[in-house]
Amino acid sequence: LDYVKKQGFDPTEYADSAKELLALQAGQADVLVQDLPVVLTWLKKPDIAAKFELIGSLDTGEQYGLGLKKNADPVLLKTINEEITKAKQDGTYEKIYVKWFGKKPGELG
Repeated sequence: LDYVKKQGFDPTEYADSAKELLALQAGQADVLVQDLPVVLTWLKKPDIAAKFELIGSLDTGEQYGLGLKKNADPVLLKTINEEITKAKQDGTYEKIYVKWFGKKPGELG
């Protein structure tokens, strides 16, 4: 939302992604700006894919991450970091990324 406002637009904000999609389907919105995984999930539905398309990807500088509560179990944090590193090294990360995003990391821009 902040990214769109900084571009000089006055967007309508919806309570959740389901309401946002309904607004698009009802013609109350011409364009949606939404997280890529959400849009890709919508477009897996034939009725939505028949009427709508992804027209671009915006470089907002935002990225996804894992969140843990402050002062989380250090063993859990270490394990998560090690597994992410291992998945990147053995190609698992890239396979999962392609499965969900349809492209390799860095190719979405």
